[in-house]
Amino acid sequence: MQTSDVPPNKRKRRGRWLWRGVGVVLFLYVGSYAVLSVTGGWIVSESGELRPGIVAVADVFIWQPRYGRCELFQFADGTHRLRFNDRLGTFYAPLILLDQSLVHRTIRFMKTDFSFVTPLPAPPLGQYHPLFASRFHGRWPYEKASDSAVTESSAGVEKNK
Repeated sequence: MQTSDVPPNKRKRRGRWLWRGVGVVLFLYVGSYAVLSVTGGWIVSESGELRPGIVAVADVFIWQPRYGRCELFQFADGTHRLRFNDRLGTFYAPLILLDQSLVHRTIRFMKTDFSFVTPLPAPPLGQYHPLFASRFHGRWPYEKASDSAVTESSAGVEKNK
């Protein structure tokens, strides 16, 4: 049946169903990403901007959804491209990048001279990515100085005076 043979009211119904279908798919896409983002967290990553040689240095805290990873990265040749770790990151790339630029902005903790930003702008330990958080537990920047180390360092300061 050609388009001209279809009555106008049937064409309108087809158009409505098409737009409803597109709306449902878009709602499921954004809604499923929202769940992944809420259950995600901060990870330590490389932006690619700091390189003592060829290898990039970890210099940023970046937000990633629970599953799927995507980030903007500066490669050694100076070009900025997307870096994916899995197919889910590729599928959700537009929403991940939008989330990282508007909601969970990237936090830089190292300056271009390879010194740390002070005070250290680290996110709270409870907001680290649930799949990667265990490697940061009890480590920099969250390790607490023991009482003996504090008294020894303060005693050393008094001796030097």
